[in-house]
Amino acid sequence: MKKIIATCLCLLIGISIGIPMVHDVGSRLKAAEYTGEKIIDFDYFGTDDNIGDGRMYFLTEDHMVIYKAGNNAIIPKAILNQDGQPLDNIIQMSGSGISLYKPNGIALGNDGMLYIWGDNTYGQFGNGTTSTEYSDKAIKIDPGVPDVVSVLSTLKTNFFVTASGDVYASGDNTNGQLGNSSTESSSTFVKANIDNVKKITSNLGANNIYALKKDGTVYSWGEYAADGIENATNVSSPMQVYAENKVDYLTGIIDISARGIRGIEHSHTVGLGMITSNEDGVAYYYLGTNSNGKGTVRKIITGDSSLAVPKSLNAISGTRATYIGEDNQVYWSSGYNFKNSGEYYVPSKLHPYVAKKMMTYEFDLLLLDDGNAYIQKNPLGIIVPLKIIATKTVDGSAYASKEKYNGNITMDIILSNSASLSCKVENPVGAEATACTNVVDNRISHTSNGQRKYFKYIFESASHSFSTSFIVDLYKGKPVLGNYSDSKVNSVNKTDYITIEVPDAQKEWNHYSATITDSSGKTDEFTGGTLNTGSYTINITDSYGNTQDFQFDVTDKPTPTGDFTPSSTTLTYGDNPTKVNQTIGAFSLQYP
Repeated sequence: MKKIIATCLCLLIGISIGIPMVHDVGSRLKAAEYTGEKIIDFDYFGTDDNIGDGRMYFLTEDHMVIYKAGNNAIIPKAILNQDGQPLDNIIQMSGSGISLYKPNGIALGNDGMLYIWGDNTYGQFGNGTTSTEYSDKAIKIDPGVPDVVSVLSTLKTNFFVTASGDVYASGDNTNGQLGNSSTESSSTFVKANIDNVKKITSNLGANNIYALKKDGTVYSWGEYAADGIENATNVSSPMQVYAENKVDYLTGIIDISARGIRGIEHSHTVGLGMITSNEDGVAYYYLGTNSNGKGTVRKIITGDSSLAVPKSLNAISGTRATYIGEDNQVYWSSGYNFKNSGEYYVPSKLHPYVAKKMMTYEFDLLLLDDGNAYIQKNPLGIIVPLKIIATKTVDGSAYASKEKYNGNITMDIILSNSASLSCKVENPVGAEATACTNVVDNRISHTSNGQRKYFKYIFESASHSFSTSFIVDLYKGKPVLGNYSDSKVNSVNKTDYITIEVPDAQKEWNHYSATITDSSGKTDEFTGGTLNTGSYTINITDSYGNTQDFQFDVTDKPTPTGDFTPSSTTLTYGDNPTKVNQTIGAFSLQYP
């Protein structure tokens, strides 16, 4: 019986015709090894007729939020947390900010928390405070409700939507944009008078809020609201949108978008784009919320039934409308001028884009499924020059921060020519940071051995106000199994008790797991139990990938019930009386 118990970071945007910009990192790292961050989402909020005077936000594959501010900004920056480190756990984000207002942003982390930065004059942070002091570092906010699935940032108000379809908002409510039948601003998140919501969106530069419900109906509220019959201003509770006939409610809507439709300076196009699809084909709708649109819904483009069913709608501008189909292709129309009557243009497929997201705003921002992005069909390369690329020496595969590993690694620090690097290290993690002494030509090498190496490196690029950290966790050693040998077969009784656990000195940072293989080759995870007699191999593996085999022969040897001493024991031969009480010499007993 065996019982087993297991115990500097700067960012560069390159816009050019041709291939995406690749930063030269020197002869040691070839450019092909690192061609920039992949983008998984973007948001844009501006008012100019080109790239805009607002902010263009990107969510990278490393779950960082970075942004480009204004036309003249060459080097984007990362949104930092309160510790001055880049946010690195973001799964969805939304940002706003134009020259007329201070930038704002809200992001959803994979921990279910909200991360909010920017202006808090109106209580946009939702944590019960207001402040005119701008926060360039994100504040971590508990939303107070579970299952947040999306977030939205507008000029002076932040929103989030839950999986059940509830909408919550915090901040300015001058125009009723909180949607709670009030015009009183709130510094905490309050629930809007709407449920079963699939998506919310807002105009650029106007406090208009629109919602698409899961049943395909549409609602409008805020500064320039419209219900499909007439305009209304400062509407403080969501109102449902009527169809073109002004009798029935609009239904069957697949997606909505207002993010590329401008407000304030260009109020003639304030409104909402909507798209649907049926047996007659694809149909675009526009809800005007201004003197030209007069609050009505207008079908602006009709496609034939051969077009792909829409998956997401790009915001409609004054001259064009675009959607992404279920085939992930982009369908484009040269459009319809909202201010005048005219011909409807049938969308055509843009080849060869396989798209994830697109926004039209007097320029075109396109995100592809492969993580590449384009502005006006020109590649947009996002490079992170202070990038830590760690590899395992044995095969060149990637080594991730905090990964437990039993081999040698190298860490290469990619810097832009203009970046100045500072490096500190905590040895071990949690200790006071001291200056690094093992950085040679922007490379750090570590050899794994019998002593655990548990270091946290902190890199900063002062010239670009960016920093990052990387944790190394290495240990190379043989797992042990009590007093049993790993070099010979261990002969044990089936009643012996074997415990698998790490040595006391490793219990806080290491862990053992075990598998057992019998003589027939059958292998199972072993976490305790009895074994029949036979031959076995127990394999012990620790958290770092160190492994060791132990061989066992298990036999059934009964335990004696007492001691037997021949010299004090009398034996009698019953068949020969003459030999009664004679002493027999010493003898031994053995298990069969």
